[in-house]
Amino acid sequence: MLATKVLRLIPDLCREFSRLTGWRLEFTLAEHPLPDEDALNDESGYCWHALIDDGQRPAGILRMAAGDEPLSTYAAATSMATVLAELLKSLVAERRHVESRDDDVSTLVNLGMAGPVRENLAFLLNQLLRGAVQLTASFSAAFFLLDSTTSLLRLRAVHQVAADEMPQPMRSIVASHIDLRALTEGAQVMTAEQPEVHMLPPGIRSAMCVAVESETMPIGTLWVYDRRERTYEDRDRHVLQSIAAQLAGVLERVALLRGSESHDRIARDLEAASRVHSVAPFDLPADDRYELASRCASCYELGGDLCEIIPLPAGRVAIAVGDATGNSIPASLIMSAARGALHADPGDHTQVVQTMLRLNRALVAVIDSHQFMSLCYGVFDPETRQFTYSNAGHPIPLLVREHAILPLKSHGLLLGVLPDATYGSATVNLQPGDVLVLYSDGMSEARSHTDEMFRAEGIGDAVLHGIERSAAAMLENVWHRVDSHMAGGDPGDDRTLVILRVL
Repeated sequence: MLATKVLRLIPDLCREFSRLTGWRLEFTLAEHPLPDEDALNDESGYCWHALIDDGQRPAGILRMAAGDEPLSTYAAATSMATVLAELLKSLVAERRHVESRDDDVSTLVNLGMAGPVRENLAFLLNQLLRGAVQLTASFSAAFFLLDSTTSLLRLRAVHQVAADEMPQPMRSIVASHIDLRALTEGAQVMTAEQPEVHMLPPGIRSAMCVAVESETMPIGTLWVYDRRERTYEDRDRHVLQSIAAQLAGVLERVALLRGSESHDRIARDLEAASRVHSVAPFDLPADDRYELASRCASCYELGGDLCEIIPLPAGRVAIAVGDATGNSIPASLIMSAARGALHADPGDHTQVVQTMLRLNRALVAVIDSHQFMSLCYGVFDPETRQFTYSNAGHPIPLLVREHAILPLKSHGLLLGVLPDATYGSATVNLQPGDVLVLYSDGMSEARSHTDEMFRAEGIGDAVLHGIERSAAAMLENVWHRVDSHMAGGDPGDDRTLVILRVL
């Protein structure tokens, strides 16, 4: 329908024409019944007429009435009327174009305002396809999604056509030249005369295909189909590409939402797992014959360091410090297997060699051949002040006594390598004031910004300079020195530290 301003303009122009030429000009709206061409030619009382249309539908009729006007002015009057008619045709055609663009923009804006909520993704896809059909004056539309291998296109949504009527709902991107060209070259138009006619639904005579893509990767193709043999204009191409961009945005945002939900779920699971693996201070046994302090920290949500303090009968306590290969979740799985085997083992934990043999067999059975774990496992008896231990390839424990730092021995191969590996043990007689230090290589190999390692000597020196302090104070001092040493350097590895001070 013509806008109100245009409706008001035409009668004003007719009156001005009549005033200037003396010939009366009239305009009849198309909403009234219009006579056909023959009837117009036979009309009495009118000597000239012109049909005003916008290129698609009639807007009205412009007629010049016959009267007592001088015939000498007729030619000039009809010439001016013809010019006026052409101007009016241009005006209403331009108005129709503007109204069409307004409708297009309104539809696109409405489509863009739809929120990409996961639960209504199917509805959003249908709305976008409906918009593609409406704005391109097509019959139907379809969306094909590129799978993760980027080699296949799968039909994911259709509008005004049954999915089972769509030919090749799963098509190879290499074999489908139209889809491939749309993704690599731009919009493609297809007709029933082309060799790829088998790709068109029944009764379809023409189609257009555009790429659906994000800023970084192709997502799929968007098609519109028509039963007519038609030529798609630049406007149709631009509109369809706009809808394809909105479709890509919806899919990206839905994927981001789902990815965010998965990330949050994984983060919650990792946080829960890290709590399970942690050793809190209140888990440590209390005894007036010795002090224990321990800390285990992962550089990721989960780590591969093992730190276990296990109270045993008769006041004895087992200490296990280990380090699995790798980082984060893979290392954590190895550590968890060792931790589970250690706690599920019904054997006598005071028999350190037997415990190491059982742990080794358990790890060989459940981990891959390229995975392994270092472990130092020992039992302290406060009654005899003896520490009996076995070391399977783990950093050597330190005994700090008076003014000396004494490294202990190692006894065997890493756990999880050979099923028939053997392990030895040693017993250390401790004295009041002695400090026993067990740690992982995340402490000794912590690097500074100049790539200098902290080393076992750094750990021993930090303990030695606070030998009169409590076990907890010594642990804090060592940990603080390692943090200071690493300032500006690499974040490092998982870190574990256990300090046993004999009273």
